Amino acid sequence: MSELTLKVRPAPGEAICRLDQIDPDLGTWRLVWHEWDQPFRVFLVRRGERVFAYRNQCPHALAHLDHPPGEFLSPDRRHLRCAFHGALFRIDDGHCIAGPCRDRRLAPFPIRVADGTVFVAEAAGPVYDRNRARVRLARGHRG
Repeated sequence: MSELTLKVRPAPGEAICRLDQIDPDLGTWRLVWHEWDQPFRVFLVRRGERVFAYRNQCPHALAHLDHPPGEFLSPDRRHLRCAFHGALFRIDDGHCIAGPCRDRRLAPFPIRVADGTVFVAEAAGPVYDRNRARVRLARGHRG
């Protein structure tokens, strides 16, 4: 697991890391910055040539998924797992398949991969309200 700490939210088009810095066998990468005087955490997980990015926050209790830091996968490495309540999420879409937040989703973070580099995407991504209690997608869908 690797981590990049920034002072501000990365802008669309900004490079996050090189693809080869993330292990292709479900390697992870953490990205942290501050918004509204609070740490904002995102994680990336790589499966082969595909990379998925989500906010590091369980939709059930708003806790970080990883404990210890960087441990996002279930013991069988087939799902993302919330270490606090045991919820399991599909890697490909963040959909919860087991646990107290069943049928909810992790909030996606917009990325794109080009020329061997992972960038923040221009696409609509999560929008967070100031009290950080709810997550809404920019298109109005609930996560």
